[in-house]
Amino acid sequence: MALSVSFHGKYIPLQGVEHIIHAADILRREDISFTLIGSGQTFPMAKKMAEGLQLENVIFVERVPFEQLPGMLRGFDVSLGVFGDTDKAARVIPNKIYEAAALGRAILTADTPAIREFFTDRENILLCRRSDPKDLAAKLLILKDDAALQTRLGEGALRLFREKCTPRVIGRELLAALEELIRRA
Repeated sequence: MALSVSFHGKYIPLQGVEHIIHAADILRREDISFTLIGSGQTFPMAKKMAEGLQLENVIFVERVPFEQLPGMLRGFDVSLGVFGDTDKAARVIPNKIYEAAALGRAILTADTPAIREFFTDRENILLCRRSDPKDLAAKLLILKDDAALQTRLGEGALRLFREKCTPRVIGRELLAALEELIRRA
């Protein structure tokens, strides 16, 4: 079974795009394609790295209008998160994770304390070790060979998004917190 993988972002160091490129190199003989959408700080390095490795399974798409992104992402089996080893990478859940969850995509990202505060491995996300292209590649092979897991992760991510991340839910929680502050004052 083929697997199509997307990454979208501004190519900042916390995203660890170089690890995606190395994983693509490991998987060059597998039926797995990578589409990297966006541009930014590490984009030239990532493109040069992929060209130097002569990767035919990686396609670069420069930045697209945000309004077009959901339509593009729906066409992929898996959405990638972040894989960098910066302190910030361990502290944040990037927008791309919420965006993929809202679309019901299977998500693969690095295992960080921030991610584990909200997501559950193999329930609504698949986690790999940070800065580890071999583990990233291994997890992509698992997804390639397990369509049921892809579906379960996507459905779990969408369910979590609807339960905890919609503007209505967040607004209710904010209102409740404000009311509690007022009550205490």
